[in-house]
Amino acid sequence: MQIFPRLSTGAISNMENIVILTGLLEADAMSCMSEPVGDGSEALCPLTMESIYAKNDAQFLKEAVQAISKKPLFESNAAWDKTVQECEDVGNMGAIKIQKCGHEFSALPLLYEVMTKVFKCPICRGGSESEVVLDKDKVPDNMSPKTWKVLCSISTKVREEDRKQKQIEENAFPLGMQMTSLIELYDSMPWTMSFSLYRTENPSTNERPFVIIPIQMRMETHIIIDDDGNLNNTEVILRSGDD
Repeated sequence: MQIFPRLSTGAISNMENIVILTGLLEADAMSCMSEPVGDGSEALCPLTMESIYAKNDAQFLKEAVQAISKKPLFESNAAWDKTVQECEDVGNMGAIKIQKCGHEFSALPLLYEVMTKVFKCPICRGGSESEVVLDKDKVPDNMSPKTWKVLCSISTKVREEDRKQKQIEENAFPLGMQMTSLIELYDSMPWTMSFSLYRTENPSTNERPFVIIPIQMRMETHIIIDDDGNLNNTEVILRSGDD
């Protein structure tokens, strides 16, 4: 069963078939698509690489909730368990097209994409970049209330998990630094290497060094060009002091 109404040829511009998610602009409008007769039904969705019309939406949602439950900070509760059960009752939504750019997708995977992030076409990146308002009680036109409710619950959970992960990363890197390679880290911040000298050859863990020598270090990156003028390699040199 398709939740979106099936359209006749040339009916795409009919406002009765337009979907504008809560909180988005009119420029972010999408239109429900009817399944064409012939080879057009074999078109693939860029998000799933499966037939744009034949995607099993209940299975897609089950796979989505499984992925969410594997996130490191995930915590389940009764509301989430209920949402997982409700995924079984979601009917196939068919296909949908972003009106402005004309790119077509399986409907539910696209809705999941834009509801968990911001409104951007996954292909051309066009769109207002607005965030969908995840209000279960404000069902968009031409959307099944049950499907909208399930999508809102799942999308809310995804956003919560993303926020928690971002907060941890910001606390771990208070200067706004992102996870980066060791070389990039050393290259971007001053750092010190300490050498400890002991009086014995094999000091124990409780033995204190009689002197500690701190040395300021820095990383230098050099690009190596061969005789033909081509980039051959990049070498990183560890240096001490300012010389």
